[in-house]
Amino acid sequence: MKKALTILGTISCLICCACSTKKQGSIGQESQKYTNYYKPCVEKIIEDLSQGSQSDYKGENAIFEIYENHGKDLDYTLQHMGYQLQDISGDGIPELCIYYQDDKDQTISRLLTIYAYDEDKPCLNVFDSWAAIPYYYLQDGSIYHAFSLGKHSIAFGTYRLSHNGKELSTSEVYISKQDDGKKSFYLSDQNEVKLDTSTPLDWDEERFDREMERWSLSILDVEFTPFQDFVKNHNLVYSSTKSKK
Repeated sequence: MKKALTILGTISCLICCACSTKKQGSIGQESQKYTNYYKPCVEKIIEDLSQGSQSDYKGENAIFEIYENHGKDLDYTLQHMGYQLQDISGDGIPELCIYYQDDKDQTISRLLTIYAYDEDKPCLNVFDSWAAIPYYYLQDGSIYHAFSLGKHSIAFGTYRLSHNGKELSTSEVYISKQDDGKKSFYLSDQNEVKLDTSTPLDWDEERFDREMERWSLSILDVEFTPFQDFVKNHNLVYSSTKSKK
């Protein structure tokens, strides 16, 4: 277990070395169309933050956890949290990705939530996260995270968006489980990661650590527009209790 904690404890160090160049997703020739489509989504998130309470708007779990973890400091949240339009699904239509970066604790932007383009369901939330489990964007367009599955199990792996950007599925998750001093390793490709539905792997601890490091070094530091800049650029007025145009 001590080794497992060490791996999770040093994952941020691997991430910091993952890349030094910030990259932005491309959204093609119709960028203004999608910017206009997602604008109300961004406004709603900022409005909820300025009201100081989470609404029934899907996709705000990690957003509000981070906000509350920093003493409900609205200025801090708007400065360190923001958005980027990225075609993660690869269909030529961008998704709205919400990112967070705490320059005191980490140097790589964390992916918090994703909204997809859907004319019938504005601001369709297809991915949400929790503040305690960091997610990151990889060079191949997948979403990476490392997490605990219990007292004696740790895991890491990736998720992918469907080609239309409206569904999220597990790509591959690798699991290390310790039982009576012996470690076993598994691979899961199911959306709900469970040991009893995972495939046993003929791995040792060195192979598991090596694979975790390989994925970690593929993390991209995505440049995003802080909510604070959005507020200024769109002449929004907000306080600790209200937000309006």
